[in-house]
Amino acid sequence: MIKTYISEQLVLAVKDRLRNVRYQIRRSALREASRSNRVGPIGPLVARPVALAADAVCSEVEAVAAAFMPEHERPSSAFAFPQPISAYFSAEAMDARSFTPEIYYALTGLLRRFGVDAFFVSEQAIDEALTRLIDGRAAEFAALRASDDSAARRTAQIQLCAALAVEIAGARPIREIAPTCAGSFAPRHLCLSPNHYCALVIGLSIALASRGEASTNENLDLILDSADLAVDARFGKFSAVLKKGREPAPALACEFEAILDFLP
Repeated sequence: MIKTYISEQLVLAVKDRLRNVRYQIRRSALREASRSNRVGPIGPLVARPVALAADAVCSEVEAVAAAFMPEHERPSSAFAFPQPISAYFSAEAMDARSFTPEIYYALTGLLRRFGVDAFFVSEQAIDEALTRLIDGRAAEFAALRASDDSAARRTAQIQLCAALAVEIAGARPIREIAPTCAGSFAPRHLCLSPNHYCALVIGLSIALASRGEASTNENLDLILDSADLAVDARFGKFSAVLKKGREPAPALACEFEAILDFLP
């Protein structure tokens, strides 16, 4: 088990290095395109092939690195976000550590949804954040696995979603985003604090998906839109809670609980 965990950490470190290289190449290509646009349309024609080549090469090497992971730890090719909190932290998911790629792709998917052109997100930082969450929330995980749909189980769901947001925000996995940040449809608070914003959307989205313990692909966009709008509207208050004290999770859980019943 220790050997397996160490090997996984090495793979995540290699993947992060490759993703950083890919980000730097894409950022340089976008910067060159921006400069070239001042004198003519050649820039985008040059920058796009460079960025695509960087994606292709780094993706291939990532795949080779992932091949060294034990079979049961390789991530699935399909990631549907958000799912109920129990889907990420079931006994099986925790044993296989499949929650790390799930949250990684949820985070990178959000950035793309918000129109961010280029970014570097550390999967290793996410893994470390989720490990801290698991190590520090034994009581909540026990309540989450209770067989009856009790009030204690619902409270545990909200507390874990809030704690997840706190740990992701604290780990700051979004290391860099392109200076252009995002398109015109991006939330107004995203560029100011991308780690806080995305962590809050992830936590609240999972809390919304957990209400009925079932998410279908048809309503995932609705859940994401609802969480995004709520976080954007209350970002000042949510962000202040994240920065308050050594243990902000209970206060954030209260904030989540206060609005969950009013969201679609």
